[in-house]
Amino acid sequence: MAVFLIPLDPQFSRIPLEKTILLVGRQADCDVAITSSRKVSRHHCIVAQVNSRIIVRDLGSTNGSFVNGSRIRQEARLRLGDELTIGDVRYRLEQRTRDEEAQNEVDDEPLSSEMPVLLVEDDSGSDVDASPLKTRRSSIDDDGPLVDFRLAERARSERALADSASF
Repeated sequence: MAVFLIPLDPQFSRIPLEKTILLVGRQADCDVAITSSRKVSRHHCIVAQVNSRIIVRDLGSTNGSFVNGSRIRQEARLRLGDELTIGDVRYRLEQRTRDEEAQNEVDDEPLSSEMPVLLVEDDSGSDVDASPLKTRRSSIDDDGPLVDFRLAERARSERALADSASF
């Protein structure tokens, strides 16, 4: 079973908690970059797996991190079903099987201007959805919503490494 932060607003992406420590913030160098909200600080919080517990530590953010509506002063434990608010972005901690999550990714992944899809021409001359070739949009002045595809790519890479290491 995998643990995920599931967004309560469909404009945001699921966050798989596969790494021991995830840095969450607005800055591009974060493990999870939430760039479409100005209420999220550059380096907002850390979500860490300590033994079998999930801990959230606020990094002195301006707008705070909240668990079930209570502001985190330093750190707090996150349990299944808890709501985590990062700035003004809300998530719920859920546990799902890989099969459930794979099905949700196919069914629920929205396509919008925030998630550009690269179309390439195949040999027959028709357009083919090359979604695995998605790239991160960027903006020098950082005034628009951006979607960070690094997280999904990193999760796939780590899964592949873990699978190859288990042999």
